[in-house]
Amino acid sequence: MPTSTAQPTETLPPRVAQAEERIAMLHELAELGMMLTRATVRRAVEELEAPETSAPEAESEPAKRPAAPRRDPAETFATLSRAVRLTLTLASKFDDALTARLAGEVAKCEEKRARARADAESDPYAALKTGRKARVRELVRDVADREIPDPEDHDILTDALEERLLCDEAYDNIEDLPLRDIVEHLCRDLKLSPDWRRWTGEGWTPNLPFYRPRCSLFTAPSRVPVLQDTDDPTPRE
Repeated sequence: MPTSTAQPTETLPPRVAQAEERIAMLHELAELGMMLTRATVRRAVEELEAPETSAPEAESEPAKRPAAPRRDPAETFATLSRAVRLTLTLASKFDDALTARLAGEVAKCEEKRARARADAESDPYAALKTGRKARVRELVRDVADREIPDPEDHDILTDALEERLLCDEAYDNIEDLPLRDIVEHLCRDLKLSPDWRRWTGEGWTPNLPFYRPRCSLFTAPSRVPVLQDTDDPTPRE
């Protein structure tokens, strides 16, 4: 079945994440339809291969309610297979639409990058905007260093930060906004909760001595080298 190459759901816009969920539901419906189709075929084959038995005499049979007429297995198979085909077709259409939407978002970001490069050559305020973004990036990453212990989660948040600064229209005029407002808004967007008591007006209070990010590989005490050579097969105690 076709699957879309989308971003992790945590970073997706709500409508894109909802489309992903609907596609997954359609795929599940198709699987259920295939299960019923296989069961129908299996029962039909078993009935064909079962030996015929003579009907018992009417007088020895107790009175029974008449059995409901059985549906033709071929008709059931045709109905189920058509439902599966329609479900797969609908899922494929949704998947193609979602892929196109995501491709459009990527193209939009690439267009913004190209426009930013062109602006940097012609706009006298481009250096100011670039410097402000660098400062904001540094301050938000400081918050991430203090909050996020997992290196992979830290990398994902860094990517999300770059995406916001590049593609989110809210940060297009970043040089015109107060520094704290920008940092605070970005922290909310990225689900960070900084300690604003450390805010000095133009940044955070200096890091304490021996400070390291929570995601650092050197956070845990160790008597052996932390950055061991992965090509060295000799285990170290």
